[in-house]
Amino acid sequence: MNYVLMVIMCFVATGCGQVSKRTSPLCHRQLYVETVAVSLVGVDADYLTDFTSFRVKVGTVDAEHEDFVYTCRGDTIQVVKLVHGVKNCHWVTVPGGQQSLHCDTDTIESKTYSVQALRRNEAIE
Repeated sequence: MNYVLMVIMCFVATGCGQVSKRTSPLCHRQLYVETVAVSLVGVDADYLTDFTSFRVKVGTVDAEHEDFVYTCRGDTIQVVKLVHGVKNCHWVTVPGGQQSLHCDTDTIESKTYSVQALRRNEAIE
């Protein structure tokens, strides 16, 4: 009985599998980023894919405090994982006179992918 309760609690804490949140076009719609929720506590995973020859996991983020930023340069895709903090926050006046709070971000990690290498390896995760 305790084992069953423990398994149920694990499902509640981690979610019941991955749930698709969105698919975003990248690199002039040649590639896509699939974002899936991997837990009920706000952890998301991003996958880089072309929907035909590869799907590779970029990584996971705390959806409230972290993001991936993608930059396409020819055959290369640079992925930077950023964390949003409350360091060096300052108010900025935007056009129209509205005030907006801007805070610095820190780079956690950076990865570079070659689209040709991904397609050649046919990586499906």
